[in-house]
Amino acid sequence: MSIRKRIAIAIIGVVIGVIALVCILNTTLLGFFYILHKTDNMINAFNELDSAAESSKLYDDDYDIKLEKLASNENLSILVMTADGTVIKKSQDHIDYLLSQMYMTLLGDSDKDFWGQKETESYSIRRIHDERFNEDYLVLWGTLSDGNIVMMRTAVASIRESAVVTNRFILIVGIIATAAAGLVAFFLSRVMERAISELQKENDKLSRDIELREESEKMRKEFISNVSHELKTPIAVIQGYAEGLSDNVADDPESRKYYADVIVDEAAKMNTMVRQLLALNQLEYGYDNLNMEKVDLNDLISQVVTSNEILAEQSGVNISIADFPKTYVWADAFFAEQVLTNYLTNGIHYAKGDKKISIKVISRDEIVRVSVFNTGDPIPEEAIDHIWEKFYKVDPARTREYGGSGIGLSVVKAVMDAMKKDCGVINYENGVEFYFELDRYREDM
Repeated sequence: MSIRKRIAIAIIGVVIGVIALVCILNTTLLGFFYILHKTDNMINAFNELDSAAESSKLYDDDYDIKLEKLASNENLSILVMTADGTVIKKSQDHIDYLLSQMYMTLLGDSDKDFWGQKETESYSIRRIHDERFNEDYLVLWGTLSDGNIVMMRTAVASIRESAVVTNRFILIVGIIATAAAGLVAFFLSRVMERAISELQKENDKLSRDIELREESEKMRKEFISNVSHELKTPIAVIQGYAEGLSDNVADDPESRKYYADVIVDEAAKMNTMVRQLLALNQLEYGYDNLNMEKVDLNDLISQVVTSNEILAEQSGVNISIADFPKTYVWADAFFAEQVLTNYLTNGIHYAKGDKKISIKVISRDEIVRVSVFNTGDPIPEEAIDHIWEKFYKVDPARTREYGGSGIGLSVVKAVMDAMKKDCGVINYENGVEFYFELDRYREDM
C-alpha cells in the first residue's frame, strides 16, 4: 500500500474508533453522571430552602418567585408542608400526584439500593418507578430546620432518550468528522510525500557529497602525484650539481659559480612553488582569514610593476600603465598584490611580437576592474576552462623554461573566490588580457 493510503486508513480508523468509544461511554455512563448531577441539584435546593426556612424568608409571599425560579432552573417539583399535611409552599398547582409519590416513597415502594441514593438525618433521596406512566423519578423527602417537611421530585426517564439522541448526533458528527479526516489524510499524505521527496533529495545530496569526497580524495592523490613530479626535476638538478661540486667536477671558480647558481635557482623555484601551494591550500580550505582593508590601488600597481622591472628588462618586455584617477579599493592587500603579480609575471613570460604589457584600471559604478594585457598568442579555446586548475600548463615546455609550476592562476582563482569577486581571461587576435575585480572603497565599509 502507498503511504497516502496507509495514512488515510490510519486517520479514518482513529476517528471511527473515537466515535464508537464516545457512543459507548455515552450509553453506559451518561445516566450515571446525570443522576449524580440531579442528586446534587436536589441537595443544593434543599439546603437553600432550609436556609430560607431558618430565617423565615421561605414563608414570605416574596419568596414564591424564588421558589418557582429554583424549581424551573433545576426541573424540580417542590412541595413544603407542615407535619399535619398542610401545604405551605408549592411550585405547581397540581400536587395530588406529587403527594402520591411521597407516600410511595414513605411506604417503601422505591429502589433503596440504587447508586444515587442519599441518606442523612435531614433528608432521604430515593428512586421510584411509577407504573402508570412507566417513568422513573428521583424523590427527596426531608425535614427543614423549623420542623416543616419538604418534598422534591424530578424525572429521570428522559435521560435514556437523551442518550439516544446524543448518540445519533455523535454519529452525524462522526460521519462529517470521518469525511474531514479523509481530507486531512489526503493533504497530510501529500505533505508527507513532499517530506519524503525532500528526504530523498537530501539522500541524493549526501550521495553526491560522498562522490565529491571520493573525487576530492582522488584529486588529493593526483595533487600529491603532481607535486612529487614537479619537485622531482629541481631536486634531481640540485642533487646532480651538488654532487658535481662535491666531486670537484667543476675545478675552476667560474664553473663552481655556475654550479652554485643553478642550485640556487632551482632551490628558489622550489621555494616559490611550495609557498604558492601553501597559500593555495590555506585559501581553498578556509584556513587563511582575509584581512580586508582600504587599499591604494595606484600604489599597489606601482609597487608590483617596480618589483618586476628587472624581469621585464631581461625579457625585453615594455610595461605601460594607463592613466587613471586616485582609486581606493576594499581588498586584502597581500593577496591582491599576489594576483596582480601572477598576472604580470605570466604576461612577461608569454609576451611575444611587440612584447608589450598594458595595465588598465576601469571603474564601473562600485566595481573596479584591473586588467593586464600582453601581446602574443591567444590561449586555445579548449584550454581556457582549465587554466585555473592546479598544475595545468597550456605550454608545458615554455612553462618549464621560465620555471613556472602551473600554480599561479590557481592561486588567483582561490584568492578571488575567497574575496567573492570575479576574475577571468579574454582572448584577442594579438594577445591575451587577464582581469580581476574589486569593490570600490566606501567610508561605510
